[in-house]
Amino acid sequence: MLKNMAIGIDDFAKLREENYSYIDKSMLIEELLKDKYEATLIARPRRFGKSLNMSMLRYFFDIREKDRSHKLFEGLAIQKSPYYEKRGEYPVIFLSLKGIEAPSWEGMLNRLAGTISKLYTSFYNDLAVLFEHEIDTFNKTIKEELEPEKLASSLLFLTNFLNRH
Repeated sequence: MLKNMAIGIDDFAKLREENYSYIDKSMLIEELLKDKYEATLIARPRRFGKSLNMSMLRYFFDIREKDRSHKLFEGLAIQKSPYYEKRGEYPVIFLSLKGIEAPSWEGMLNRLAGTISKLYTSFYNDLAVLFEHEIDTFNKTIKEELEPEKLASSLLFLTNFLNRH
């Protein structure tokens, strides 16, 4: 049976679950883990699969996707790698700025606040590990009430919170 072409699909789970054609790039995961760089810049031209690869990394590492990811990576090269044991081991912050557009700087800040609010909301069930003084910041972020200065450090706050979790 001829598979559908995955033109414009940047969600790894959708691509795998709906049986689209896919060129296995899962060994990127091993390459990133093997190199042990503190930071990695993946710069490619438009429409080169950056978002799809980031989505693949998210589904591989995210602890909240551990059960689902076994099926998603079934039959891919990474399944035979010693690094496959890292699947579903970490909380993952997945933030895409794709589609955030506005005619003004203030509009961009509002759209960014909305995107970060959705990100925080996705971790709401893990709220129990927050300290008393952090709950207000967490709630203000969800309600999109943070001042721009606090919005700038909101990802650091979430990273520290998840590190404790």
